[in-house]
Amino acid sequence: PETGLPEISLYKRITPRDIQALKQGNELTEKVIRDQRHFQIKNLRKHRAYKNHNTRYRTLLCVPITSSSQTYGVVYIANEVVNSFEDVTIQSIITFAEQAGMALENAHLIKNSIELERYQEQLKIAKEVQTQLLPQQLPYSPELEFAAESENAQEVGGDYFDVVQVNEHLFKLAIGDVSGKGTTAAFYMAEIKGIFHALSQLDLDVRTFVCCANKALAKCIQKGFFVTLTYLHINTQTKQIDMLRAGHCPAFFYRKASDEIQMLRDGTLGLGIVRNDSFGNFLGQGETLHYQPGDFLVLYTDGIVEARDEHGEEFGYERFEQIIARHKAAAASTLASEIVQAAKEFTHSELQDDYTVLVIRFR
Repeated sequence: PETGLPEISLYKRITPRDIQALKQGNELTEKVIRDQRHFQIKNLRKHRAYKNHNTRYRTLLCVPITSSSQTYGVVYIANEVVNSFEDVTIQSIITFAEQAGMALENAHLIKNSIELERYQEQLKIAKEVQTQLLPQQLPYSPELEFAAESENAQEVGGDYFDVVQVNEHLFKLAIGDVSGKGTTAAFYMAEIKGIFHALSQLDLDVRTFVCCANKALAKCIQKGFFVTLTYLHINTQTKQIDMLRAGHCPAFFYRKASDEIQMLRDGTLGLGIVRNDSFGNFLGQGETLHYQPGDFLVLYTDGIVEARDEHGEEFGYERFEQIIARHKAAAASTLASEIVQAAKEFTHSELQDDYTVLVIRFR
């Protein structure tokens, strides 16, 4: 029972009062459970513990019900005849108790198996739902090439990315990471998607968008959680990028003309850390970049740069930049794949955190 104290579950041809007298409170039960072996009193009237008890029973046999993993209880058998249990009878009762213990253990294992199967099925459904929340197909543009790689460390996770094409020339992008992992992070990730799609329909600059997103998240995200986010607009007509980084990983921007990789470090607090109007005081205006054909932008979550090898060393920004430089001429999909593969090879295993890589190559 939940109290941790032994309780009478079933009795036959004996009264509860007689049972309590024979059990000596819980002391006898605890002794049998502690010793993990049967205990017999052949003549109760001559036993020091029962001299003052007026009971009609003379012989008492106590047998533990055990399994390989735990003790479930004790069987008490009393008889009105002195020394009434023969060895063969005692052995039969012990065998019965052992079988009862195995049956209880099997029932417990089956129950756990059913619960685990139900939980895994629920997680499978949650994973399928979350997969549907991420873009199944990125927009096509003759002037842009999008590619993404994303995976959760558990069945579900807190990484999010999305691309919305507003019109022929304007694209709005977001990549974010909810603190923590698992189902809670996945729930808040769904909240982010709803906020992103609602606000992306409005004509907001990147700074106003981030302010509004923080205000919306503050109403639905539990204290102690926060969201890092990079939000940007790409205008293919003006070849301009407007970007604001709210606590998220620095982006990498490759310029073909100068053959340089620039780390875009300007940023501000993550969403949900400051939950009032003063959040705007921590925001800058964001960055404005102009691109040329052949340039590309790499966005990602910290599951890549914080991946660790067996010695605890992080993959880090330097290795990340080296992979970009090595594959600067590759297609966007190839570059995204090579970044993830390099991080996995560095750790010699699957990555332990959710990860997302989003590459935008400008044509």
